[in-house]
Amino acid sequence: EKDEKVTYSIANREMTMAFPTTIFKATVNDLSLCDNLEKSIRKLHRTKVGSHIGKTHFISYDNLHENEEFADLCEVVLNETNEILNTYCIVRDDHYISAMWANITTENHRHMLHIHPNSLLSGIIYVKTPPNCGNIVFSDPRPAARMMEPDYHQMNQINAGMMQIPPQKGKMIFWPSWLPHGVEKGQNQGTDRIAVAFNIMIRGRATIPTNRMTWR
Repeated sequence: EKDEKVTYSIANREMTMAFPTTIFKATVNDLSLCDNLEKSIRKLHRTKVGSHIGKTHFISYDNLHENEEFADLCEVVLNETNEILNTYCIVRDDHYISAMWANITTENHRHMLHIHPNSLLSGIIYVKTPPNCGNIVFSDPRPAARMMEPDYHQMNQINAGMMQIPPQKGKMIFWPSWLPHGVEKGQNQGTDRIAVAFNIMIRGRATIPTNRMTWR
């Protein structure tokens, strides 16, 4: 008698994300914060208090966190950063904003991929976002992940080499400062895009043997 063929299958499937890159998103609960920020940033622009002033782009100096008019924003940033650092379970004495600067850009402006050295976290808050003013783009930091590039019938978070987040007034985004990011070319005809970017550092001491470090 012939034995009946056994068909084997897999049960209890699960997927574990190893070494994830975290991007945190939040929205301020009162957009009047953005309206107040816009007034302060435009005043800086009018008085030419900036490191780069041109027809298509204005960048303020990077010490806005020392300006009283940006104190409310700093409080929001520091409070949200505290939640993020707790999520990472990072041991620290405290944390602080090491740099904060504003950008005003008109149509056709783009910002190539870059990182923010000498900081732990970086972030942005969108103050004014006309339609099609350019998504923020994050690039996969793992070059080896693209060594094999098959065709995909659908792109998703697992196989994509780029991630885009549309700008929205009041939206805040935080990410590790080593993560390459940029801004797509804007199509915001007739009006400008305003955002405030910032970097975060911690104070404390790493006590790992042979890798001790003090952050001040």
